[in-house]
Amino acid sequence: MFSKLSSYRLKLSKKWLYAILISSIALSIILLFSIAQSTTKKFRANFNTQARLIANAIDLERLKKLNGNASDLSSPDYQRIK
Repeated sequence: MFSKLSSYRLKLSKKWLYAILISSIALSIILLFSIAQSTTKKFRANFNTQARLIANAIDLERLKKLNGNASDLSSPDYQRIK
């Protein structure tokens, strides 16, 4: 009688152990994806802020004067934007 009871308890405790282990792994994966998503969102916001600052710092009149060829390399407008 005693061995059947202890065997039953052992099986029951193993089931609980497996359930806790699987739950812990699942929660860890969910937390990992949540942190990754949050970090990505922060990086994108930071990148957008930097892009806006750089875009606002460029004088559009100087940019319009450029032709997009090798002659621009020696122009003062290119040197200023660079």
